[in-house]
Amino acid sequence: MENVTEYLTSHVNTVLAALCVSLALAAIAVIWSLVRLGRLERVMARVRTAASLPGADDMLARNADDLGELQGRMSGAEARLDHVTRLLAGCVQHVGVVRYDAFDDVGGLQSFSLAMLDGQRSGVVVSGIYSRSDVRLYAKQVEQGRTTVALTTEEGAAINQALGAARR
Repeated sequence: MENVTEYLTSHVNTVLAALCVSLALAAIAVIWSLVRLGRLERVMARVRTAASLPGADDMLARNADDLGELQGRMSGAEARLDHVTRLLAGCVQHVGVVRYDAFDDVGGLQSFSLAMLDGQRSGVVVSGIYSRSDVRLYAKQVEQGRTTVALTTEEGAAINQALGAARR
């Protein structure tokens, strides 16, 4: 014990400085805590004021009911969105058109090949061949970007155009 007393008396200035710094830090911490407590008390006062208003309980109950209704409506909307997404996969999403002159004696790019494909790259390619005496239409089925029958150059170009638009 004598050693501690001797040490403190010989280093009284250092001990006093350390105590002053500790006291200053403690004072800063207390002031900071008081500022935060004041903010919290203001918020709590606003909550108490709102809760003491007439009909506050009813308002909170209505809000809870509305929230439940919104959650139910959201679940229904998600189910409808899933249904529409599945339907959309089977709708025409990709189209390609190539116009051309099928015969040398007929101009004006009256003949055409039209590819209409869904989300799975399946659908149909329709070709209309125009001549001076008649128009003939041909349809070929497309499954996942391929056909089981031979395609003309223009039909292949229409499919490639439709699938090229699908890649963008």
